[in-house]
Formats: sequence, C-alpha cells, structure tokens
Amino acid sequence: MTRKLSSGQVALIEQLRTDGWSLAALCREFKVSRNTVKSAIDPAFKAKYLAGTRERDRRRRQEESRHKSWVVAGARPTDAEFRAAQRLIPPDTRDLTARICGDPIFQRSALFAKLQAAGVGA
Repeated sequence: MTRKLSSGQVALIEQLRTDGWSLAALCREFKVSRNTVKSAIDPAFKAKYLAGTRERDRRRRQEESRHKSWVVAGARPTDAEFRAAQRLIPPDTRDLTARICGDPIFQRSALFAKLQAAGVGA
C-alpha cells in the first residue's frame, strides 16, 4: 500500500535534509521508501520516477493482454471447435516405459514438423 506524505511532512523532510540528515535517516524517521523521500525533495526525480513507473506499467499491461488465454478473455471455443482441435493431435503410440519416462511423441516434435514441411519421410 502506498503511503503519501502530507505537505507538512514534505516541508519537514526538506528542512531536515538541509540540516544534514541522510536519506536513510529520513526514510527510517517517516517510515517511507527512499524513492518517496527523493520524490518529496526533488521534483525532477519525481517526474523521472513517475515516467518510468508509467512506462513499466504500460509494458506490463501490454504483455498481460498479449498472453491472455481464452478462459480469461471469455472466448471459450464451442464443443465442435474443441473436438476438431483434438483430432489434430496425433495419437499416443508410445509404450508404457516411454510414457513413464516422459519420452516425447515424435509426431508432436518440431523436427517432425520440419521434415513434413520439407516433404521428407511423409
């Protein structure tokens, strides 16, 4: 949770800083982060810090929207679409040992897709 400083606290911080208090001491005294104290003292730092925070938040929102699944987005496929997609998955023909050991199914590998695209062994 963000704790904002009152204008009186900001004035006091500025006074204590001119009296020689360190940033760490001011942080401990007011129980706020170093960035909060710096933002209270230096308007240029505050503008730069807020710009960086906004940019970081914008990138995070952009990344989250790019990776939304159909469950989050609310566009659930119909049963027919789901069954059609399931039919595209090759059957698991591995023996029990291969299944237990986690050996990959060759038909699901990138190498198989490359070979099929090249027309080799198809």
